[in-house]
Amino acid sequence: MKQSLFIYIILNFLAIQLLSLELDTVTNVLKVLSIIGILTIGISHGAIDDVLHFKKLKVNKGPFIFKYVVAIIAYAALWYLFPNAAALGFILISGYHFGQSQFIDYKFTNWITSNLIYLSWGSLVLFIFFYCNAVPLIKDSSQYFGIPKLLIWLIQNAKYFIISFSVILLVNFIHSLIKKKISFQNAIMELLLLFAISTSFALIDPLIAFSLFFVILHSYHVMIHEINFLEVKSNGEFIKTLLPFTIISLVGFIIILSGLYFLGLEIYIPLVTLIIISSVTTPHSFIMAKFYSSNDTYHADWT
Repeated sequence: MKQSLFIYIILNFLAIQLLSLELDTVTNVLKVLSIIGILTIGISHGAIDDVLHFKKLKVNKGPFIFKYVVAIIAYAALWYLFPNAAALGFILISGYHFGQSQFIDYKFTNWITSNLIYLSWGSLVLFIFFYCNAVPLIKDSSQYFGIPKLLIWLIQNAKYFIISFSVILLVNFIHSLIKKKISFQNAIMELLLLFAISTSFALIDPLIAFSLFFVILHSYHVMIHEINFLEVKSNGEFIKTLLPFTIISLVGFIIILSGLYFLGLEIYIPLVTLIIISSVTTPHSFIMAKFYSSNDTYHADWT
């Protein structure tokens, strides 16, 4: 069993037990811990894209960082020009990224099959989250400025996308089973994992449930790949590598949201948060896609 999966199951069990106490203090503490997890491990797992891109080579990274920042600004501009397209792109890119990091240890040889599995699995996670939390998500979106209408429509119709992506995933799993690119046991395990994630989304507070998936199953899992690739000698060395851009990202995020709050523009905070996350996610996802396609030294955290 993967370390990340074991931790995910244990933390979900603990969260369910603690939330069953129905104490506001306990719930609020868990929400704070969830935010801390997202702002630390969540942000950190994408803080060494420059190192991964250059395969540890000590070269001038200035041009790369410049292009990275330009990509972030460009995607933020897309939100201003075409908000619906930006929202849809964010969902599809995130879904593909989640799926790729989950299945990268399987050696699919068919490009179409592998990419359809990546996209369908990751998109299923997102649309299952939308489906399980449609009421609060739609209610909250109506209270804030600028949430794209397409995003609201996608949340409202999440069940149809769940059906569609489930069919795509199952068809490609069957194809991979026939071609012996994935074992029956592994296929069942991945489907059971989706069921576990769905159960978590259905039973636990949205913020807590999504943070458990994003921090443990995704970010921590990716960080294991990064550690193995970098061949770091200690956790301290890896943390030192992560710190510069983690701190820059965290400080920048806090400054922007704090500025909106102190200016009395709280109504913009959810939209701006969405824009920031999606704008950073886009170049990160492309860098990770290139990293995964050109390296085989990351190996998953199997025990």
